[in-house]
Amino acid sequence: MASSGYLSRYNPIIRLAQKCVDISLIFGSLVGVSALNASDPASDPKLMAAGIFACLIFLFFAKVHGLYRSWRTLSLLSECYLLCYIQLGVMLGLLLIGYLTKTTTDISREIFI
Repeated sequence: MASSGYLSRYNPIIRLAQKCVDISLIFGSLVGVSALNASDPASDPKLMAAGIFACLIFLFFAKVHGLYRSWRTLSLLSECYLLCYIQLGVMLGLLLIGYLTKTTTDISREIFI
């Protein structure tokens, strides 16, 4: 019987834990930044929706680009580039959602046209 490694059995659990930590960091940083601006994030539904969209877009791009693939298959620098690329996709996705729903009042629509 071939041994496939002790931790490989727990790969789905570890992958889920990594996703939960990532979502907690994204949403927690949003709450932290809004607390610095002296606003209550729980009382602002637009801010909560932005946090949820940011988490969903991050999970989508992470899945598409294979961020959670089995263990370290890339160098640390390559993984950092991949994470930055995914974060750029999240920012562009949030800007696109804000532009399509006309909630971007601070950014002029003329920039995109």
